[in-house]
Amino acid sequence: MKDSRCTRLGAPLLVLSLSSWSGVVKAWTNHFVHNPQRHSSARNPGVAWRGRPSYRVGPLRELVVTDQSFRPTRGVPLHATGSRDGRATQADIEWDEDEYDFDQQKSMDEYRTQFQALAAETSQNPHAVQQAQDLFDELYKAYIMTEDASYWPGTDIYNLLLETHAYSPHKNGAVEAEAIVARMEQQEHGVARPNVATYAKLMEAWTQRKRLDKVTAVWERIAEQGLQPNISTYNKLIKAYGVAGKAEQALQVLEDLLLQHQGKDNNKEEDDQTDAETSTKPTQKTWVQVLRAFASKKYVRNGEGVDQIQALLRRMAQAYRQGEADWKPGVDAYNSLLKAMSFQKGSGKESESVLYGMLEQFREGEEALRPNAGSFYHVLHAYRGDKDAGVSFKVEKLIQLQEALAVERNDPNDPARTTTRVYNAAMAALSRTKDPQKAVRAKRFMDRMNLQHNDPDMRPNEATYTSLLNACAYTTEGEPADKLAAFQISVDALKEIRQSPSISTNSKMFGLFLRGCANLMPHSRKRDAVVESVFASCCDEGYISDYVLEQFERAASEQLQLKMASKLQPHGDKM
Repeated sequence: MKDSRCTRLGAPLLVLSLSSWSGVVKAWTNHFVHNPQRHSSARNPGVAWRGRPSYRVGPLRELVVTDQSFRPTRGVPLHATGSRDGRATQADIEWDEDEYDFDQQKSMDEYRTQFQALAAETSQNPHAVQQAQDLFDELYKAYIMTEDASYWPGTDIYNLLLETHAYSPHKNGAVEAEAIVARMEQQEHGVARPNVATYAKLMEAWTQRKRLDKVTAVWERIAEQGLQPNISTYNKLIKAYGVAGKAEQALQVLEDLLLQHQGKDNNKEEDDQTDAETSTKPTQKTWVQVLRAFASKKYVRNGEGVDQIQALLRRMAQAYRQGEADWKPGVDAYNSLLKAMSFQKGSGKESESVLYGMLEQFREGEEALRPNAGSFYHVLHAYRGDKDAGVSFKVEKLIQLQEALAVERNDPNDPARTTTRVYNAAMAALSRTKDPQKAVRAKRFMDRMNLQHNDPDMRPNEATYTSLLNACAYTTEGEPADKLAAFQISVDALKEIRQSPSISTNSKMFGLFLRGCANLMPHSRKRDAVVESVFASCCDEGYISDYVLEQFERAASEQLQLKMASKLQPHGDKM
């Protein structure tokens, strides 16, 4: 017997044989027929009685059972149809006592914990969405087979499923989230109803795809569904404006909320505003979302970003002194300032001063100001482009400081621990300096990363090798020994790239190696031999680009250029 095939929201569903699903449906059908009084909608929310039983086996699918077809599809709850009035008949459903054996070992709390873990890792795990959908299938089977109402997927489970779609790297994640919410909005399907948190997840899904129009449309649906926005949904709206490059609108939303909050304070009306689920009082996260909106190149380069962020930080600090304990600026708030400063040319020293100020306050007991990986990344990024040889020492000192900060807690999940992103920023900053030892220093960073090869957050990637080759290629200062060391590092790096199963070669890497040949090797037959070999590989592997041709022309002798030009000349054409 062939297995049935089905899809749910564009992803594969769990596939069971016909007789297996038939067993599930028959057991469920017989249970209702013989025990209708035991199953009111209050006890079992998956069941709706409208003159005849409606047999529901899953909010994301429909099982259609007839004497000729058995096809699960998404979008409609279960109906057992065979006779004209829609009732299932014994002729339509066959039961195999031995084929389907169900043994439920997992509690609802365990299911919820698994959903939470998948939602947390979905941005890094490309399989999280499928795993969450499979887990949902498993949960629903537990509900059907045990007849235990505690396994009924409530709104909280749907919201975790939505969160997994929202933050997933899949481009259609928001579309899939929309389909789930649309199902929840259709009351006749008997699935869990959406709440305000549901729409917050959906707004996040569209924000991640930079669709402000969709976010505002979801915002309007909240009122259409008879719900009241809370501060969580306002935060999502502010974030969407920020991602869309509309910081002024984000700030206006905050100002409106502050005005509402001030009015309630003046009238001494706190009532349900103290309820976290209904409150519209701004939180520190609200402020941070506005700060992040101004921490973009657009606002920094027109001279507005850093000034706006500093003014907002002063307002937060003043409000904290006046009794708003939740508004005290923390590490996320100051990271927004550091990010904005990193876009300003020559802001390395100033941003480093902010970082040391955070460290000083942390040492004095302000845990909320403990710098994290983002703090160090933004300071290192601020030094990028500074050619002063002394920057190399500053970069090494910052990395050592971050590593020491993480060692104090020895926690693999410590937000202050050094990551590939931070090391890449350090190597990129080194590569632009005039330090003759920058290639050697960059290689030391690479070696530290390789020592942690089992840690996925510390593995070298394409950007790491590109920065290393860049540091080597532009080692134009120092003694001949410095250039020789840089060239040897670049040779080893290119060899590692070409042998690595996880690193993809690109034309930029080949171009940087050729630039290194021009800057680090004297004109000679040996240089021409190396350049010819690398350029031939570029041609054979399809990595020729304007940048590669430019660097080849710089590194190759005139004789080699003519030789390679004749090889590249199409047959039948003349120079």
